[in-house]
Amino acid sequence: MLKKLSHIILALLVLVTTVGMTVSAHYCGGELKSVQLFQASASCCGAACDSCHNEIIKVKIEDDFSISTFTVDFTAYPIALPALIQLFQDSINTEEVEQIAYCKPPPLKIQRVLSDLQVYRL
Repeated sequence: MLKKLSHIILALLVLVTTVGMTVSAHYCGGELKSVQLFQASASCCGAACDSCHNEIIKVKIEDDFSISTFTVDFTAYPIALPALIQLFQDSINTEEVEQIAYCKPPPLKIQRVLSDLQVYRL
């Protein structure tokens, strides 16, 4: 449950920061009087006074989440290519490999229980 909740919170955080959010704060006499999301804060006084001011903070990620590109210089690869081919040829052995069982398999009853506990995905 906690895992699902943390995923939801992180998804909302990413959504809010990519879409953007505006926070408006109203100060009167240097003291914070009100905070509004997505709209401008209303003045505490009926008329404009010198001690009141609003601060607007815009929260938005300016990244476009695009994959950066890179180029590969293939001039150094002709030197390493024969060594890689030889390495792959050595690792692929065409001889028949003898399989050795180092331990006995579990009894049939345990095999049945283990096969019931497993999930087979096709």
